[in-house]
Amino acid sequence: MKELHDNNYKDILAQPGLLLIDFGATWCGPCKKVHPILETLSKEMEAVAFFNCDVGNAAEVAAHFNIFSVPTVVIIKDGEEKSRLIGLRNHKQYRAELDKHLA
Repeated sequence: MKELHDNNYKDILAQPGLLLIDFGATWCGPCKKVHPILETLSKEMEAVAFFNCDVGNAAEVAAHFNIFSVPTVVIIKDGEEKSRLIGLRNHKQYRAELDKHLA
């Protein structure tokens, strides 16, 4: 997974295709559980670009997406937000949500 931060997010959001952004924080216990799930999915789903964003280090990005709690996963297709999952989910739930937008 690549890092999304205040200096690169506008360029990344302009990319075509399906993106997943994992918003979390180093102090967040559930965020630490989301990361390995999404790492596994990133290896399974090469058609999706996976990004990680630490809200403590990327206030501009967090404000742009109105992130008020972590973990939050935002799925974007061709620059448009398609889905938002707040809280910890399992591998199957994240996969199903991504599969909806791949077609």
